[in-house]
Amino acid sequence: MEKNWTGSHRMSYENIIIIKEGATIPSETDINTKIAELKQAETKQTTDETSGKTKLKNLGLTDDEIKALIGK
Repeated sequence: MEKNWTGSHRMSYENIIIIKEGATIPSETDINTKIAELKQAETKQTTDETSGKTKLKNLGLTDDEIKALIGK
């Protein structure tokens, strides 16, 4: 079966590949903990961006002005 390297499927224990000779793979628990941390950080970033845009809109900036400031 061909692996799916895109989307949420790419962040899973079974997709880990060791590329350095002599290196060992961390435990599945360690990997899953790190994946959860990365996903949480990504969610926080998105939430913070949305919150920041809302605050700028509340100050009276237009969508175009916000886009010019932050590039999104």
